[in-house]
Amino acid sequence: MLLKNISERYVLTFKEVCQILDKEGINMVTKLVYHGGKDYLTHGKPKFFAVNKEDAEWYAIERAKGQIYEILVTLEYPAKHEDVIRITKEIGVSQKGENPNDFVYDKRIRDELVRQGYDGFEGWDVLENTEIPIIIAFYDSQIKEV
Repeated sequence: MLLKNISERYVLTFKEVCQILDKEGINMVTKLVYHGGKDYLTHGKPKFFAVNKEDAEWYAIERAKGQIYEILVTLEYPAKHEDVIRITKEIGVSQKGENPNDFVYDKRIRDELVRQGYDGFEGWDVLENTEIPIIIAFYDSQIKEV
């Protein structure tokens, strides 16, 4: 159901437009995502967002003991997993831990990502024996609560 199928008498919110376009697989700069925790702002550190609400709900209940936030995140040029691994090798940082997404939280790697023009990360993360789609924003200016 694209926007052309919606009657002209309805006025859609930006959130509703994002949901429709996302369901149609249309790549957008601004995406509706979810954060399960106590705070959704970056405070100078990258912030993790789940693409699916159920994943954020699980995290909020099982790990963070927080609440669910609906967030619009704007990433113009997100890094992918292969970009992070390439940069990690280029600057000679060894992996610590088991989750490759943790590299994004290393300031040296994040600074190099930014220097190369990336403004966040879009990829997958492991959650309870499955992979979930995620987005990591680098700056508070990319985040707007719905």
